[in-house]
Amino acid sequence: MARLSLYLPPFAGDYAGACSTLFGLDCLIVIVDAGCCTRNYVEYDETRWARRRKSAFSAQLRTLDAVLGDDSRIIAETLEVARELHPAAIALVGTPVPAIVGMDLAGMAYEIEQVSGVPSLGLATSGFETYEQGASLALEALCRRFAVGERSADSLRGGRETACERPVVNVLGMTPHDFASEANMEAVERCLEKAGLEIGFSTARSFSLDDVERVGRMPASWWPGQAWLLRSCCKTGVAYRISRPVLSETTTAKQSRARCAANIFGRLGL
Repeated sequence: MARLSLYLPPFAGDYAGACSTLFGLDCLIVIVDAGCCTRNYVEYDETRWARRRKSAFSAQLRTLDAVLGDDSRIIAETLEVARELHPAAIALVGTPVPAIVGMDLAGMAYEIEQVSGVPSLGLATSGFETYEQGASLALEALCRRFAVGERSADSLRGGRETACERPVVNVLGMTPHDFASEANMEAVERCLEKAGLEIGFSTARSFSLDDVERVGRMPASWWPGQAWLLRSCCKTGVAYRISRPVLSETTTAKQSRARCAANIFGRLGL
C-alpha cells in the first residue's frame, strides 16, 4: 500500500474542456506542456478532430524551462506562429507542470497581446480537474473579456432586424465530452430550432468574438450541463437556464419540441 496513488488525474482533464470550448473560435491554442497533454486532447478527448482540424500546438515545455521559469521561448514562438496564422485570439492553456511550478499564464498572455495586438487569454487549468471545470473556466474568460451590453427591448430577437420574432437562445458549454459526437450536438440544436427558438451563440458550432460580444444582449442562455459550472454566466450577468436534454423513448417529436422549449424558457418568463 506504500505505492498506492491517492490522487490520479482524470481521463479528460480541465485543459481538454477549455480547448474544446474554444474549438469553434478562430483561436491559436497553445497547450503549455511537454507534448503528452496535447496528444491526449487531439487524439482522444476531441472527437471533432476526425472531421476538421484547429490550431492547437504544444509548447514543448523543456525541463530547464520549467525549473528556471524561462517563458521567453514560449512567448517568442507563440508570437511567430501568430504572425503566420493571423488568428482572432490566442489562448495559453495550462497543464500539470506549469500548475506545479507556478507559471504565470495570464502574465504571458498579456505580454503576447501587447506585442501582437491579438486578444490573448491565459487559462490556469491544471490537468488535475475534470473537463467541465475547464470548459467553464474558458467560457468565463470569454464572457468576462468580450461579452458586453445589457438586454435591450429588441433582445428577444437578438438585436436582429427580422420579420420573424423568434426568441434567441445562447447554447453555452456544449462539447463532445457530454454529447459524445458532433452529430448529437447538431441534433440538440435542431430540436431547439424546431421548437421555435433561434440559436444566437453556441459553443458547439463555429463562432467569432462578435458572437461572444452579443451573449449579454440575448434574453437567455442555456447550459446543458451541471449547475455548479454556471459561474461563467453568474459572474458576467448573463441570464441562464440549466437543464439536460434527456427524453424518454416514448416521447413524440411534438412533445419533445414543446418540452425542450418550455424547459429552457419556462422559468425565465419568455
